[in-house]
Amino acid sequence: MGGAVIITEVQSRHELYEGKTTVAVILIATVAACGGLLLGYDNGIMGGITANPDYQAKFFPNIAKHPADVNMFCKYDDHILSLVTSCLYLSAAAAALMGGWTSNKYGRKFTMVCAGVFFGIGTVLVAAAVNVEMLVAGRVVLGFGVGLATQATPLYLTEMAPHNIRGALNVMFQLAVTIGIFAAQGINFGTLNIPDYGWRLSFALGGVPALLLFCGSLLLPDTPNSLVARGKVEEGLAILQRIRGCEDVHSEFEDIQKAVETNRSSKSAYCTILGRRYWPQLSICILLPFFQQFSGINAVMFFSPQMFEAAGQESSEAMMSTVIMGSVNVASTLVAILLVDRLGRRFLFFQGGGQMLCCLAAVAALIHYSALSPNNEQLAATVIAFICIYVAGFAWSWGPLAWLVPSEIATIETRAAGTAIATCTNFLFTFLIGQCFLSMLCSMTWGVFLFFAGFVVLMTAFVGLFVPETKGVPVEEVDALIVTEHWFWSRVVKGAAGSDSSQESFESSQVSASAVASGKATRLSVLVEIDQENKL
Repeated sequence: MGGAVIITEVQSRHELYEGKTTVAVILIATVAACGGLLLGYDNGIMGGITANPDYQAKFFPNIAKHPADVNMFCKYDDHILSLVTSCLYLSAAAAALMGGWTSNKYGRKFTMVCAGVFFGIGTVLVAAAVNVEMLVAGRVVLGFGVGLATQATPLYLTEMAPHNIRGALNVMFQLAVTIGIFAAQGINFGTLNIPDYGWRLSFALGGVPALLLFCGSLLLPDTPNSLVARGKVEEGLAILQRIRGCEDVHSEFEDIQKAVETNRSSKSAYCTILGRRYWPQLSICILLPFFQQFSGINAVMFFSPQMFEAAGQESSEAMMSTVIMGSVNVASTLVAILLVDRLGRRFLFFQGGGQMLCCLAAVAALIHYSALSPNNEQLAATVIAFICIYVAGFAWSWGPLAWLVPSEIATIETRAAGTAIATCTNFLFTFLIGQCFLSMLCSMTWGVFLFFAGFVVLMTAFVGLFVPETKGVPVEEVDALIVTEHWFWSRVVKGAAGSDSSQESFESSQVSASAVASGKATRLSVLVEIDQENKL
């Protein structure tokens, strides 16, 4: 059966949206962003705990007994130690996919509440651990909390935010991640000299973000999109009026209802997003988080104390340098909040990618010379400076944007699945990096930074060729932006139109797209209705 394309030309829909940025939506976004604290705290805590002598003596005595003249690039090359760090991300990947289902079935709020519960239970297990098996079990449970929170929170923020500040509010999730990392690094520095149980205290304080997310999510309303999708139309309208600060929200609410109806008429979100019609969304949701991890950022965040020791610093100095790096991370994410809706996503992708590339090349060269000239404090300080500049470039570009853009690109019928797939991809490759990096550092030494630099080149090229600009475009209109205007994806989707008659109709939508560009019509006015068989 052939698909059909219906074209109407109306005033740009987001110009009809009433409302303003209210205190309510800012408070709601702030509480919801606490989901990022879970991911950030876990990313930041393990590197410092691994460097804690008491933790090493209890769980990894072979590392604690290394002679002073051991190759610092290889001191921490232990697969079980890497497994304790990285196993969380395998369960997080599974939880992210599960979160796509629970977000649709029970709502975004329910998923975030569950995340707080899992993270709290996992925190108790790791803080009370008496052997490696208990550590791994606790980290796996923590992973379920991290995966659910990371899937649901960007989705929640995207659907609650007004279109004109959607980028800034969504970056609050990444800001919470960086605050969690910074807090964990500061706590590790403070507990380093507490004998016997300092590392347990570092683990236990992870219960604070878990409690914040759990209690905060209980108080939050669910998104209008989720409420309407679950048949709670009146409640959804009331929530939209509340967060927009006015009664007249009918244009926006009608768009939400239309999008939900489209969702109901389609197959499951995961089946839908696999169809050729949604290959652009699927590709971006997979490749952005893939490239984010192969930028090398989590290798730096997980094992920064070990890297700084390898660069020539003492253990306490390396911990302090890690705290400084964490503060740079937080400050740079604030820059992203200020600029993402002004300069656009693509500009920040390009600028951040160029900055990261230069810094990775510089760090590789400096570590190479540092190995030839050991105990050179000036070289070590320069390495740390370039790593901080690298982290800054990531924090205002690929850090927040690799979470933001997938949640914007996906349509209402694929959004929960798209964010779940993006989160799952992120965690699978986080696991891979966490498991392999210490061995790579041992075998490749400075060359590992050139390895990551090569991926930075590839990912910047990918954005330039295949990721459209979504600044200021309502999420309901982003799909038509891809379908009708992008040089590559419009051709991919065009093949989903099927028959000759639908092909002609699809081509006519391209004509309407010209009117969009000239301001005569909205992207949302180009509605592409494709038969279910052709979607798959």
